[in-house]
Amino acid sequence: MSSTLHTMVLAAAATQESPEDRSRSAMTAGSILIAICLTFGVYLPLFMGALCRLIRKPAKTYSHWIHIGVTALTGSMALMYVVSTVVYTMGMQEYPRHNDFYARRISSFFGSISGVGPIYLVCDGLVAWRAWALYPEHKKVNGALAIFGLVSLAVISTLFYAYAIPVAESPSTRYSALTERMLYLIFVPPVLSILINLVSTIAIFFKLSQIYSYAKERRMQSYKVLVILVETGLGYVIIQIASVTMFFMQAENLKISLVVSLSTMPIVAAIYPVLLINLITHQLSQPDRPPIDMTRTKDSNMRPGFEFKIQRFSSNGGSSSSDSTPRDSSAYSNVNVSRDVDGMHLARPMSGSTRVERDEEAGLGR
Repeated sequence: MSSTLHTMVLAAAATQESPEDRSRSAMTAGSILIAICLTFGVYLPLFMGALCRLIRKPAKTYSHWIHIGVTALTGSMALMYVVSTVVYTMGMQEYPRHNDFYARRISSFFGSISGVGPIYLVCDGLVAWRAWALYPEHKKVNGALAIFGLVSLAVISTLFYAYAIPVAESPSTRYSALTERMLYLIFVPPVLSILINLVSTIAIFFKLSQIYSYAKERRMQSYKVLVILVETGLGYVIIQIASVTMFFMQAENLKISLVVSLSTMPIVAAIYPVLLINLITHQLSQPDRPPIDMTRTKDSNMRPGFEFKIQRFSSNGGSSSSDSTPRDSSAYSNVNVSRDVDGMHLARPMSGSTRVERDEEAGLGR
């Protein structure tokens, strides 16, 4: 829990450290620095690659700017986290020699952004946005995901206001019983974060299962993009579970779970969005496949009533369709084209006969 660091620094202030304690603190600080440098060393090339790919992309749409914003936001938070870690470890070493509350202030801020911090919230928003793009008609599920995200944001803001800010302003603050009970809210954001990602990833997997045999046989871009979304979503679930497990395993003494959870897990979580952007932009940059001759929307390996259309983008920002059903087909009148996800269109059957097209963007390719 985030109060671990606060308690640890209070104990250091109350008593003079023995040589053994000081040596143990130095080893812990060194372990934290080594772990965070290694993790950030993996993150930085992925971050720079994703940012360069997005900047060089000619098409500038709302979805494109959203991806740039997510990349820049997670990158700045990861850098801030590294700086906070370095300053904290310096405070661990300087605290016995300087009778100030420097390390305690850093630990308060440090704990507030570790296990339930904004990096996870941004990644959750990216995952949920992908699911919304594929299921725009499921307003109840989409609304529930949005509410979960808002509740997480509200809880994080409340904890930061009630805990981190008072300690930073007055390190000798003693908490009231109400404030201490409020710290139990720290369990809420991790649970909601895992729930948001699981629901979104399952929704994307269900869409993938609908087009699996048809799209895989023809090596369609829509299939490959959905596979990337599902695989990275599952990887992010593992990161979340590991982070939450180590976050709640933190003891009052210095253990490896404390070192790993405080120094590496938020940056590991920040790897998810930049890795996703790198994989999808690389996939969409591959040469177009030969056009597929489709004369009907019903196929032996395809659910009846589904139409698939891959939209590729030329270097000058224009678009061209590589494969689609004929627009004059009678079956097209009752097909609803869903939102564009990373340069692909997935269509769904409609109950009525009126042709309705959605041309909203939710991916890199549009």
